[in-house]
Amino acid sequence: MAYSDTINDKLATLERRSKKVEAQRREAEQSLSACQDIRSHLKQQRQEFEDRQDQRRAALYRLREDAPQCRGAELFLDMMTNQIQGSPYINVADNYDETLRHIDGQVEEQELQIKDCRRQMNDIEEDKTYYKKKLKRAEEEERQMARKQQRLKTQREGER
Repeated sequence: MAYSDTINDKLATLERRSKKVEAQRREAEQSLSACQDIRSHLKQQRQEFEDRQDQRRAALYRLREDAPQCRGAELFLDMMTNQIQGSPYINVADNYDETLRHIDGQVEEQELQIKDCRRQMNDIEEDKTYYKKKLKRAEEEERQMARKQQRLKTQREGER
C-alpha cells in the first residue's frame, strides 16, 4: 500500500467523523430550538398566570373594602386571599420557576454541545488541511520515485 493510500484512508476517516459531528451539531441545534420555544411558551404562561393573580388580588381588595362587616364574608375573603397569595400560589410559582431552571439548564447544555461540535469541526478541518498537504507531498514523492524507477529501468534496458 502506497503512503498516499494511507493518507487517503486518514482523510476518509476524518470525513466520516466530520459528518458524524455535523449530525450531532444539527441535532443539538434542533434540541436547543425546541427548548427555547418551550421556555418562551412557559414564560408567557407564567406572565399570564401572574396577570390573572393580580386581577384576583385587586378584585379581593375591592370586595374587602365593599363588603359589610360580616364574619362570613370576612372568612370567605380570608380563605380566597390565602388561595391567591398562600401555599397554592407559592407551589404553582415554584413549579414554574423550577421548570424554567430545568429548561435553562437544557438550553445551556445544548449551547455547550453546539460549541463543542464547532470546535471539533474546526479541529477536523485543520487535520484535513494538514493531511491534504501531506498527501500532495507524498504523491509528488511517489511520482518522482516512479520517474526515477522508470529512468533506471530504461538505463538497464539500454545497457543490455
